Amino acid sequence: MQTSAAAELHREDYTLDCRSMLARGIAVVGPTVKLELDIQAMYHSHDTPTPPE
Repeated sequence: MQTSAAAELHREDYTLDCRSMLARGIAVVGPTVKLELDIQAMYHSHDTPTPPE
């Protein structure tokens, strides 16, 4: 089974102001954060072979 997901979070939605973070010495790149997930899963049962290393 394989699935993927994507999201974009806006720092202002979580009361994280980029300017105040920079003033406190916290490095930020921009006002948004992009998340991308690529997930693969395998069902496991008593007869499922062990995957190779």
